[in-house]
Amino acid sequence: MMPVVCFSEGWVGQAEWRELQRHRRMVLPSAQVRAISLAKLWMMEKIMTPQGREFIRKGHLGFYRNEIFQGGEVAAKSGMFMEALEKYFICAFLDCLGCSNEQRPKFDSRFSGNAPGVIKRMAKCINYLKLNKSELEGMYSRAAESEAVEIRKLGVFVPIPSKYWANIWNDLLPEIESGTIWRPRRKT
Repeated sequence: MMPVVCFSEGWVGQAEWRELQRHRRMVLPSAQVRAISLAKLWMMEKIMTPQGREFIRKGHLGFYRNEIFQGGEVAAKSGMFMEALEKYFICAFLDCLGCSNEQRPKFDSRFSGNAPGVIKRMAKCINYLKLNKSELEGMYSRAAESEAVEIRKLGVFVPIPSKYWANIWNDLLPEIESGTIWRPRRKT
């Protein structure tokens, strides 16, 4: 039986759910009923939200990066670790470029660097999914390049994502080796 998803704008039944799965390639655990706002659904998907486009147009690249990060958080808390890892890879790529909210649509190297919280969350997902370096590099390349293409469409210069992989990997490897993984929260 297909779950019924409650959007903030109304209820979605089985037929609409199938359409969402077909067009958005969305996978949620079918055993549970989920209540997700449409904005959070967009964040989990590989779709740039209208608010995200507006952030980029106004030069609020830091807010845009935070929106991507929140999409990863929602996906991870829903148990969708592959989707969360993709969002965290995009977030790490944007961190390497240097996001700021200085109301100019360009990246600033003064603000570049890997955020320890993002790196730690990526390591948890990687250890849970048991992915190797080549799989991770391919996943990073696909996720970051598709995001770069979307941002370029809005007129912002974005460098080639592959040149930042070594920087991300150097910070990520010690966290992966620490063995930390996502653990489900205990319900009380």
